[in-house]
Amino acid sequence: MIYKAADKNNGRLHRGVMRRFQGLLDDLELDEVHLSGRLLTWSNGRDHPTLERLDRAFSSLDWIHQYSCHQLRCLSTHCSDHAPLILLLNSEPWARPRFRFDNYWTKIEGFMDVVTVAWEGQLAAARAVVYELDLAQESRLLSPGELDLRRELKANILGLASLERTMASEEEAKADIVYEYYNGLLGNAFVRQHRIDLSQLDLSRLDLHELVAPFAADEVARVVRETPSDRAPGPDGFSGAFYKAAWSVVGADVVRVFHALRELDFRSFNLLNEAMMVLLHETAAPDGLRITGRSA
Repeated sequence: MIYKAADKNNGRLHRGVMRRFQGLLDDLELDEVHLSGRLLTWSNGRDHPTLERLDRAFSSLDWIHQYSCHQLRCLSTHCSDHAPLILLLNSEPWARPRFRFDNYWTKIEGFMDVVTVAWEGQLAAARAVVYELDLAQESRLLSPGELDLRRELKANILGLASLERTMASEEEAKADIVYEYYNGLLGNAFVRQHRIDLSQLDLSRLDLHELVAPFAADEVARVVRETPSDRAPGPDGFSGAFYKAAWSVVGADVVRVFHALRELDFRSFNLLNEAMMVLLHETAAPDGLRITGRSA
């Protein structure tokens, strides 16, 4: 639904519906959130397409003042006729998508081809190309070659996009419960009254040079082979089965991660060092947190 003539690339307008929509926005005292970078967000996908601004966001004046540094962005239409929108508040953490690898994917024909394409960044490149074609379509007709390329890229992206998942953001109350639990568990800082001088105990010294030696590629590969196939060693969701099946593609990058760890090169390590917690309500009115689990 649109409320301005500029929200469509042709003159076929339902002005009565547009007036009622505008009247509703006025009654609710809502303003449209400015969309950065794009004018129209939907296409019927034809050679001479109809383009409309069907995807949008509205807010109250109070919300605008509270999040004065917000930004509404538009992604490419790689998985739909509609362009997905992302609203950045700049005052709250952005929840990263959650991913889970299904082990049976390793047995599907073409698995290694998909891994190779996605791992080398071609998926991101395809999305960028689709976005540029979406943008060009707002001001001119795409050539037959561009239309064929856009359709082919969208079809390929849909095949790769099964790797994406979303995760729900945590509520502030849950964060408070977790903080109080661990704060009580770890205790408070205090000043020690007595210390032990280990140098006076005449303990034997051990040669631990091997513990700081560089990681060898075969050493890392051996650990990966010993990893349980049905468990994910990290928060990225990729299971041991994935690393074993795709080691010829991803192995060099995994070894580089271990080398960076040894050299204390922690750039981008924030993408790996994260924790996900799920709070299960066992009572109608929970008043605390308790950690449960089982040993391997």
